[in-house]
Amino acid sequence: MARAVREEQARHPREPARGRGLLRQFPEGLRQAASVDGTYYMFPLYIDESFFLYRKDLLAKHSLQVPGSWEEVRETAAKLVDTGDVSYGFAFQGDVYEGLTCNVTEFVADAGGSLLNDDLTKPETTSSETKRAFEFMRSLITDGASPRATLTYQEQDTNDAFSGGRAAFLRNWSYAWGIANGPDSRVAGKVGLAARPTFDGQDEHHSTIGGWGNYINPHTQQPAAALTFARWMSSETAQQFLTREGGVLPARSASLVSEDAKQQKRPTYDTAAGITLVPRPTSTAYYPKVSQGVYQNGNSILGGQASVDGGTSTMASAIALALQGEAL
Repeated sequence: MARAVREEQARHPREPARGRGLLRQFPEGLRQAASVDGTYYMFPLYIDESFFLYRKDLLAKHSLQVPGSWEEVRETAAKLVDTGDVSYGFAFQGDVYEGLTCNVTEFVADAGGSLLNDDLTKPETTSSETKRAFEFMRSLITDGASPRATLTYQEQDTNDAFSGGRAAFLRNWSYAWGIANGPDSRVAGKVGLAARPTFDGQDEHHSTIGGWGNYINPHTQQPAAALTFARWMSSETAQQFLTREGGVLPARSASLVSEDAKQQKRPTYDTAAGITLVPRPTSTAYYPKVSQGVYQNGNSILGGQASVDGGTSTMASAIALALQGEAL
């Protein structure tokens, strides 16, 4: 696949590493996630982003506004728990797994930081921005906005809590909108959707990236046909088809704001267009161990087994060992 994308870059010799040509039709965050050292390894197909779901009926009942900042989420979530309308305020994924790394990546970006430096050679987890993110995530639990069960929550657990009417707010991927409004949901028709909030003093709304891309098997007997198909699926024609018929978020930026997208009347389309994508540092060859360092220590911070200062320092050490290829 690397050869295939290098061939595409060769058609645009003045701009190989910046993802222009075909790849410039996709958001910067996605291009970062799809490349290593300026070489692209996939043709984007469709993506996934995280969103903020809320109980619009409960907000209306108590004359509350949709929270615009994380500080407001914490305050409003605690209020709704105190009213007795819900058992939990804000549900997010805090278990010891990749989903916590996704949440941490987003919260750190909200605070203006990142987990690694720009060239992915050093951890940045002891920065003031990362500490701000963890202090807030921990406070969600200690202040009663999120349940202690958050420490064991994965995506399905949070969906169950929200669609079962037990939580007021939810952070989850785009498919959660359909579940919350599905036939088995107790809150169908009572749900609103927005971009994830951000911290006071910040103005960008972030999401890390999920999704799918097309790669070419190097052992294929039909490399030209495979390349043609993979490239076509990233084209405007195919991306517009996915927008109309696929029910997924198209990877191509323009497709999200196209007339086809508007006609679908999907709130995820309208909202996604204004979200800044922040990739996890997957471009390092040691990413699995980097992520493990994040979610293991991150869960300890959220649970109070480690302080923010101590936990982020231990996290930095684990990531540094991972980047050197020395993590167990």
